[in-house]
Amino acid sequence: IKEMNRLGILVDVSHLSDPGFWDVVELSTQPIIASHSNSRAVCNHRRNLTDDQIKALAKNGGVMGMNFAAAFVKEDGKPKLDDLLNHIDHIVELVGPEHVGLGSDFDGIGAAPEELTDASTMPLITDGLCKRGYSDEHIRLILGGNYFRVFKEVWG
Repeated sequence: IKEMNRLGILVDVSHLSDPGFWDVVELSTQPIIASHSNSRAVCNHRRNLTDDQIKALAKNGGVMGMNFAAAFVKEDGKPKLDDLLNHIDHIVELVGPEHVGLGSDFDGIGAAPEELTDASTMPLITDGLCKRGYSDEHIRLILGGNYFRVFKEVWG
Protein backbone atom coordinates (compact mmCIF):
# COMPACT_ATOMS: atom_id res chain seq x y z
CA ILE A 1 0.00 0.00 0.00
CA LYS A 2 2.81 2.40 0.85
CA GLU A 3 4.47 1.65 -2.49
CA MET A 4 1.18 2.15 -4.31
CA ASN A 5 0.84 5.53 -2.60
CA ARG A 6 4.41 6.46 -3.56
CA LEU A 7 3.82 5.50 -7.20
CA GLY A 8 0.49 7.35 -7.42
CA ILE A 9 -1.58 4.18 -7.77
CA LEU A 10 -5.15 4.63 -6.56
CA VAL A 11 -6.08 1.97 -3.99
CA ASP A 12 -9.52 0.36 -4.43
CA VAL A 13 -10.96 -1.59 -1.49
CA SER A 14 -14.11 -2.93 -3.19
CA HIS A 15 -13.05 -6.58 -3.25
CA LEU A 16 -11.27 -6.66 0.11
CA SER A 17 -12.32 -8.53 3.22
CA ASP A 18 -13.15 -6.47 6.30
CA PRO A 19 -9.69 -7.04 7.83
CA GLY A 20 -8.07 -6.14 4.50
CA PHE A 21 -10.05 -2.90 4.38
CA TRP A 22 -8.77 -1.89 7.82
CA ASP A 23 -5.19 -2.72 6.84
CA VAL A 24 -5.46 -0.37 3.85
CA VAL A 25 -6.99 2.42 5.93
CA GLU A 26 -4.18 2.09 8.46
CA LEU A 27 -1.41 2.17 5.84
CA SER A 28 -2.63 4.52 3.12
CA THR A 29 -1.54 8.14 3.16
CA GLN A 30 -3.61 8.92 0.05
CA PRO A 31 -7.39 8.86 -0.44
CA ILE A 32 -8.78 5.41 -1.23
CA ILE A 33 -11.88 4.41 -3.14
CA ALA A 34 -14.46 1.66 -2.94
CA SER A 35 -15.22 1.83 -6.66
CA HIS A 36 -18.31 -0.38 -6.52
CA SER A 37 -19.58 -0.93 -2.98
CA ASN A 38 -22.76 0.09 -1.18
CA SER A 39 -23.90 0.43 2.43
CA ARG A 40 -24.14 -2.75 4.50
CA ALA A 41 -26.61 -0.99 6.83
CA VAL A 42 -29.02 -0.60 3.90
CA CYS A 43 -28.35 -4.02 2.32
CA ASN A 44 -26.52 -6.66 4.32
CA HIS A 45 -24.12 -7.96 1.68
CA ARG A 46 -20.60 -8.90 2.79
CA ARG A 47 -19.02 -6.74 0.07
CA ASN A 48 -20.93 -3.63 1.12
CA LEU A 49 -19.23 -1.37 3.64
CA THR A 50 -20.24 -0.99 7.28
CA ASP A 51 -20.97 2.46 8.66
CA ASP A 52 -17.62 2.42 10.48
CA GLN A 53 -15.85 1.58 7.22
CA ILE A 54 -17.71 4.36 5.39
CA LYS A 55 -16.68 6.83 8.10
CA ALA A 56 -13.04 5.69 7.85
CA LEU A 57 -13.08 5.98 4.05
CA ALA A 58 -14.49 9.52 4.36
CA LYS A 59 -11.92 10.49 7.01
CA ASN A 60 -9.27 9.30 4.55
CA GLY A 61 -10.76 11.64 1.90
CA GLY A 62 -12.01 8.76 -0.23
CA VAL A 63 -15.06 8.04 -2.34
CA MET A 64 -17.35 5.05 -2.65
CA GLY A 65 -19.12 4.34 -5.91
CA MET A 66 -22.62 2.90 -5.77
CA ASN A 67 -22.71 -0.60 -7.22
CA PHE A 68 -25.82 -1.41 -9.27
CA ALA A 69 -25.58 -5.20 -8.76
CA ALA A 70 -29.02 -6.27 -7.55
CA ALA A 71 -27.74 -8.27 -4.56
CA PHE A 72 -25.69 -5.27 -3.37
CA VAL A 73 -28.68 -2.92 -3.57
CA LYS A 74 -31.50 -4.93 -2.00
CA GLU A 75 -31.40 -8.22 -0.15
CA ASP A 76 -34.22 -9.79 -2.15
CA GLY A 77 -32.23 -9.17 -5.35
CA LYS A 78 -35.10 -7.22 -6.95
CA PRO A 79 -34.16 -3.57 -6.48
CA LYS A 80 -35.66 -0.48 -7.99
CA LEU A 81 -33.97 2.88 -8.51
CA ASP A 82 -35.31 4.12 -5.17
CA ASP A 83 -33.44 1.32 -3.41
CA LEU A 84 -30.16 2.50 -4.94
CA LEU A 85 -30.97 6.09 -4.00
CA ASN A 86 -31.56 4.91 -0.41
CA HIS A 87 -27.88 3.89 -0.29
CA ILE A 88 -26.84 7.35 -1.46
CA ASP A 89 -29.11 8.99 1.12
CA HIS A 90 -27.69 6.85 3.92
CA ILE A 91 -24.08 7.59 3.03
CA VAL A 92 -24.74 11.30 2.56
CA GLU A 93 -26.42 11.43 5.98
CA LEU A 94 -23.48 9.55 7.49
CA VAL A 95 -20.49 11.38 5.93
CA GLY A 96 -21.76 13.99 3.47
CA PRO A 97 -22.09 14.14 -0.32
CA GLU A 98 -18.32 14.58 -0.80
CA HIS A 99 -17.71 10.85 -0.44
CA VAL A 100 -20.32 9.31 -2.77
CA GLY A 101 -20.01 8.48 -6.46
CA LEU A 102 -21.29 5.96 -8.96
CA GLY A 103 -19.64 2.63 -9.74
CA SER A 104 -22.32 0.84 -11.72
CA ASP A 105 -20.32 -2.29 -12.56
CA PHE A 106 -22.59 -2.71 -15.62
CA ASP A 107 -19.85 -4.77 -17.27
CA GLY A 108 -19.67 -7.21 -14.37
CA ILE A 109 -23.23 -7.73 -13.15
CA GLY A 110 -26.20 -9.78 -14.25
CA ALA A 111 -29.03 -7.72 -12.79
CA ALA A 112 -29.38 -4.07 -11.78
CA PRO A 113 -32.22 -1.98 -10.40
CA GLU A 114 -35.25 -2.47 -12.62
CA GLU A 115 -35.09 0.97 -14.25
CA LEU A 116 -31.32 0.97 -14.83
CA THR A 117 -30.94 -1.30 -17.84
CA ASP A 118 -27.75 0.23 -19.30
CA ALA A 119 -25.72 3.45 -19.34
CA SER A 120 -28.43 5.26 -21.32
CA THR A 121 -30.67 5.15 -18.24
CA MET A 122 -28.17 6.93 -15.95
CA PRO A 123 -30.06 10.27 -16.19
CA LEU A 124 -32.74 8.59 -14.06
CA ILE A 125 -30.29 8.81 -11.15
CA THR A 126 -29.93 12.56 -11.64
CA ASP A 127 -33.71 12.89 -11.79
CA GLY A 128 -34.08 10.82 -8.61
CA LEU A 129 -31.51 12.92 -6.76
CA CYS A 130 -33.31 16.10 -7.85
CA LYS A 131 -36.62 14.71 -6.61
CA ARG A 132 -35.02 13.92 -3.25
CA GLY A 133 -33.89 17.53 -2.88
CA TYR A 134 -30.18 17.28 -3.64
CA SER A 135 -28.60 20.56 -4.73
CA ASP A 136 -27.02 20.95 -8.16
CA GLU A 137 -23.59 21.10 -6.51
CA HIS A 138 -24.13 17.88 -4.56
CA ILE A 139 -25.41 16.13 -7.68
CA ARG A 140 -22.29 17.24 -9.59
CA LEU A 141 -20.12 15.81 -6.82
CA ILE A 142 -21.97 12.48 -6.81
CA LEU A 143 -21.97 12.18 -10.62
CA GLY A 144 -18.21 12.56 -10.91
CA GLY A 145 -16.85 15.56 -9.04
CA ASN A 146 -15.80 13.51 -6.03
CA TYR A 147 -13.85 11.09 -8.20
CA PHE A 148 -12.12 13.99 -9.98
CA ARG A 149 -11.05 15.38 -6.59
CA VAL A 150 -9.55 12.04 -5.56
CA PHE A 151 -7.86 11.50 -8.94
CA LYS A 152 -6.26 14.95 -8.74
CA GLU A 153 -5.09 14.33 -5.19
CA VAL A 154 -3.58 10.91 -5.94
CA TRP A 155 -2.28 11.57 -9.46
CA GLY A 156 -1.36 15.24 -9.08
